Amino acid sequence: GAELHEIEVAVKGDLAPSKVEVFVNKVRFPQEDFDSVGILEFAAEDSSARVPTAQKRRLKMMSLTAGQVKIVVHEPASGPTRNAFKQVAIHAVELWGCLDEASHDTNNTTTNNNSDNDN
Repeated sequence: GAELHEIEVAVKGDLAPSKVEVFVNKVRFPQEDFDSVGILEFAAEDSSARVPTAQKRRLKMMSLTAGQVKIVVHEPASGPTRNAFKQVAIHAVELWGCLDEASHDTNNTTTNNNSDNDN
């Protein structure tokens, strides 16, 4: 498992989604059991912008997870005149947290391989 502290999503230009939902799986099984931890919302690109602008949204939380994070990307923030095929894209996703050492070490064992004791 792991602790999830923050997630940041970056989008750019007319392919920016209107929102991104973030879910975490808190138990190992069943794999479909995800809990919502938040929604990141993005604005439509300014039609007068000559260069596509980047947007970043950060969601801060303290969530225990079995190691799985699911993001659901929604329809584009821009209208059909700027994005006729309703395409969306995410420029980057960053996660911050730490590994839960207690659950990680349960499967690790150490052995002493000292060749002097082989006689």
